[in-house]
Amino acid sequence: MVILNGLNLIKKSLNLVNLRSIVQFYGKFPDKYRLKIWQLLLQIPRNRDVFKMLSIQGHHKAFLSLDQQYPVPSGVLRRAFHRTLSLLVNWSPLLAEVTFLPYLVFPFVKLFHSDLLVCFEMVATFLCNWCEDWCLFLPYPPINILNVAENVLAYHDKDLLLHYVRHGITGEVYIWPLLYTMFSEIMEKDQWLQLWDHIFSNPPCFLLYLSVALNIVERKRLSVLTHSDQIKDFFENENLYQVNAVIQKAYYIQQNTPPELTPKSIISADVLPLQKGSYLRIFNPKRSLSFQERS
Repeated sequence: MVILNGLNLIKKSLNLVNLRSIVQFYGKFPDKYRLKIWQLLLQIPRNRDVFKMLSIQGHHKAFLSLDQQYPVPSGVLRRAFHRTLSLLVNWSPLLAEVTFLPYLVFPFVKLFHSDLLVCFEMVATFLCNWCEDWCLFLPYPPINILNVAENVLAYHDKDLLLHYVRHGITGEVYIWPLLYTMFSEIMEKDQWLQLWDHIFSNPPCFLLYLSVALNIVERKRLSVLTHSDQIKDFFENENLYQVNAVIQKAYYIQQNTPPELTPKSIISADVLPLQKGSYLRIFNPKRSLSFQERS
């Protein structure tokens, strides 16, 4: 593993291209510097003054029953979890309607609970760059994203997709849970951290490629499952996934998917960081009027 002598050296000598080269060559970032490198990749601004203004607003009423729905044994984590969720909704009120938000936030809280400023800005940056199109059809899953994933799967493993179609299994079962839980429920911590080294080092569409890649790598086990509940169970348990194989397959998909099938038209091509000194950019996705009327 490459030796990096402190965060200052990282800032001076490593740009985005170098960081991508390191993670692709070594497979992951050094454990000691991983979280700092993630902050560099996402250009976390550390807007302390604006963050304090958000914090003053206190706990949001949307999470009054959070303990019943998402019990967290640790008092420290529970308080950080509540505060981070409230900060996010105070920043962008639409997030109060996002039912999967706690699933998405909690992995970040476990890593950054000792620095809620960074925790909030990491999640806010992720939401703005990876998730705006996830909310087009709230409260329903993002059909637009799932259709893209199915088309990519059809191109790279038509037989597996036909197996899913034959048994009435849709992307809501084999793609969507992987995305909104951020793979956190199916991988051990070390695997999950390695996976996110690559997610933060690539364009946002890489996350979608990973979800397709995991299905392809695990096709042998998935091909014998014929019911949605079986697939759900498969993706809700740690199954000792071949994380290196999944990552390499995702790179293959990224490099070999025809342009007309890529999600670039609905997912940001590059990560746009939060502004320094303000949170003017909020999570404010466009929504389908027809689905708003039905919800």
